[in-house]
Amino acid sequence: MSEGLRNTLGALDPVAVGRAVRLLAAADVVLVLGNGQSAPLAAASAALFLQAGRRSEAPADAFVQKLTAGRLLRPNVVLAVSCSGQNPSTLEAVEAARATGTASVVGLSCRAESALIESSDIGIVVPGGEPVSVLATLVSLQIASFSLTTESFGG
Repeated sequence: MSEGLRNTLGALDPVAVGRAVRLLAAADVVLVLGNGQSAPLAAASAALFLQAGRRSEAPADAFVQKLTAGRLLRPNVVLAVSCSGQNPSTLEAVEAARATGTASVVGLSCRAESALIESSDIGIVVPGGEPVSVLATLVSLQIASFSLTTESFGG
């Protein structure tokens, strides 16, 4: 597990990460989505943005996520986090954001072939999933999310 964690940042696509960081840095508001096991990660990521003086939201309720996502305007960004990339509530909110035609979506998932990665403007695959433990997967996802978050406001 510790080796997998050490390799998390090195395994991320540097081009996709760079594009995501620039997009997040230019956003007026970042809507962070996460449900199930990813919900605390979404809340913590939004808190990091707020601590840096950036506008950010991470509604806990799936309906509020979808409602908020459907009303985003450019240059706003959705940062969607899902270990499986298949969480229905997260995907519905991402679809609502995409339907506006004005918000960009950065998706973080541990599965390259997931609906979240496919529906994101920038999809970032984080190492994890089987046979790695759930804890290791969540920590890898957390490292990636927090790295994107802090890099977007200059570390």
